[in-house]
Amino acid sequence: MKNLFRISFYVALTATLLISCKKDQKPEAFVALGTITGKIVAGNNTTAIKDATVFIHNEGKLYIAHSNATGSFVLEAPAGNRHLTIQTGNGSMFRTEMDVVVTEGQTTEIASQAVSLTQVATLAYIAGTFDKIENILIDSMGYTATPLTWNMLTTLSNISVYDAIFINCTSEGNMPVVTGATDSTLADYVANGGSLYVSDWSVRALVGKHASSSDLCSVERIGGFIADSLLCVRKTGNVTSVLNAPIVSTSLQAYLNKTSIDEIVYNLGAWEKINYLDVNFWETLVTDPTGNPLLIRTNGYSNATRGTVNIGGAVNNGYSQVCVPGTGGQRITLSVKTSDVPSLVAGGATSGMCDNVNASGRIYYTTFHNEPNGHIGADIRNILEYVILNL
Repeated sequence: MKNLFRISFYVALTATLLISCKKDQKPEAFVALGTITGKIVAGNNTTAIKDATVFIHNEGKLYIAHSNATGSFVLEAPAGNRHLTIQTGNGSMFRTEMDVVVTEGQTTEIASQAVSLTQVATLAYIAGTFDKIENILIDSMGYTATPLTWNMLTTLSNISVYDAIFINCTSEGNMPVVTGATDSTLADYVANGGSLYVSDWSVRALVGKHASSSDLCSVERIGGFIADSLLCVRKTGNVTSVLNAPIVSTSLQAYLNKTSIDEIVYNLGAWEKINYLDVNFWETLVTDPTGNPLLIRTNGYSNATRGTVNIGGAVNNGYSQVCVPGTGGQRITLSVKTSDVPSLVAGGATSGMCDNVNASGRIYYTTFHNEPNGHIGADIRNILEYVILNL
């Protein structure tokens, strides 16, 4: 009888505790959802924007989708009047925002025509002899950029109004001597948030005067704001075609929807081959089949003497970056209104960019380039589009 009493007591106690716990738990509020669809294109209203991030923020929670190879997306979000953001990269260069109405249980197309991804950054480029990325940026994608000269890189006030600068590969004769003033200017520019694209021989803007092809990496190049201990390049590249070059960046794989590049044509000899890089400073995006880096970018540049300089236009004032979990263990940096940051952090986001705690600009360096005579493969064109959209 004692055992039966104990069993009955425990059952009654357990039931009481369960009822008590249920009373303490707040049932999760029901959220009525609807679906919105759309297609994203570049400024030319033609080129599909692949792997763009599309999101809606509602009461501290994010609803996120990505565009596919055709620029199309499907996003499920709470019903009601919502604010939609479309971005590439961290959202500080290209970002479109609009108000949308999400209807419960229905699919709504956000626009009768494709939505153009807006250039919110101020961009510039330095013309090249062997490279013209502006042909892709301006002519093919429909965006804008201001031409600069090499000599303008010696003064920060000349370039601080630009969010990013594309420095094309050019001949020795068209490339002036990079001075200490150039090094200091570019170091401050990147440290304060300005981004750079540099190709092949124009790596001089990063590491200084060209070294002899026979010099070891232990021989420091003259000048440059990136030390040879971080990046060592020498003019030892040969005329060749690299077939099936592995794409080692998951974000670039997603953008191209492939894991290797069919062919990279190096039709000029003595291109700047990467002999060494610091893997803690650089991220490798593309290699040759033997593992030699061909396309790299910085993870986070720092400069202790940078001071505080406003870089770029005022369009991003009132916006901040937050880092949020994405699919497959990836993290995504979103550009959001600064006023929304506290609620997003309370919901699990981290203030700041996911992979750049210094909030500096990015540096992309490509050993290859797009030839001005138009001989460029589809993969290389798509990669350069990716670089433009993700600076």
